[in-house]
Amino acid sequence: MDEKTICFLVGSVSDNLKAKFKIDDSGKWYNERLEAEAGKRSKYTESRRANGSKGGRPKKSESTKKPKAKATKNHMVNHMGNENENENESERLKMQINELGENFSENWERWKAYRKRKDKFTYHDAKSERSAISKLGGLAKGDPDKAIEIINQSIDMGWKGFFNLKTESNEQGNSIKDILAACKVVK
Repeated sequence: MDEKTICFLVGSVSDNLKAKFKIDDSGKWYNERLEAEAGKRSKYTESRRANGSKGGRPKKSESTKKPKAKATKNHMVNHMGNENENENESERLKMQINELGENFSENWERWKAYRKRKDKFTYHDAKSERSAISKLGGLAKGDPDKAIEIINQSIDMGWKGFFNLKTESNEQGNSIKDILAACKVVK
């Protein structure tokens, strides 16, 4: 700006203000630092605009990504050991179900079909299925008939898991079990 414009905007121009500016060949005042900072900002903005037009920050290549977990001491896995372990777990599951009886086995299959139909849920492997049966056995205190009742209760109530049997009374004094039996829901 020229001196006349500065005086109009600011009023009088003090010596302190004059020290912050220089005058170019055409008589206009400018601040060197302000010009340098404006130039830096302009270059930075242009570089961001150029990167944006290329699609932004480039994705890291596979070789530059950090590993997600620390390597274990035994990094060589015995693939046959895992296969054999899965087979053993499946055998233990079959034995566990057979020990609980044919009636339990049929109801367990009914439970799995219900979960698959309702929630598209399947047990990941024999180990997780055995774990669910063990939880059910704990709730039933080892009684296969009580375990079947728990399965029926969970299906009838639309539950995703197993819970203790509901035996509290309603207003008429009938237990939920009696009501379900009267409706021929429990088999």
